[in-house]
Amino acid sequence: MANQTSQRTQHHNDQHDGVADELGDAEPHAEASASSDDVSLQVTSRLILVWIQNLVATLSASSKLILADTRLALTSSIQLAVLAILFAAILFSAWIMLMILLALTANYLGVSPLVTVGMIFLLHLVALVIIALAMQSTFSGLRFNASRDTLGTLNQFSNE
Repeated sequence: MANQTSQRTQHHNDQHDGVADELGDAEPHAEASASSDDVSLQVTSRLILVWIQNLVATLSASSKLILADTRLALTSSIQLAVLAILFAAILFSAWIMLMILLALTANYLGVSPLVTVGMIFLLHLVALVIIALAMQSTFSGLRFNASRDTLGTLNQFSNE
């Protein structure tokens, strides 16, 4: 086997020398340069192929991670919505019980039922006014003032 390899190598060298003798001394250098360009091209193309494969693998792994995070976020959002509804129902029940307790206490202290209902009604009106003022102050955050100002400035530049 080693003998066959050395014979092939010798045969290749003989052919190469024969071609080099026929073409002159300049041709072997040009062939070596072309050969190194071919090797350089092969290495470059291989590196590009490996880079593309790594990019595809990274994008695939990233998209799987994003999909898993999206599923988790969706599940958490549904769970949060259900818990918020339960929280609101229990809070509403607790508020009603507190109002009943307030009415019974006022009634026990000798306040007439009409005055008790009037006091609870006024308490609710005051709470509604406070909540309405709080809501009004939060509307400014929904107006995208900074974005509007920036877009308005950009629009002025584009019109000039």
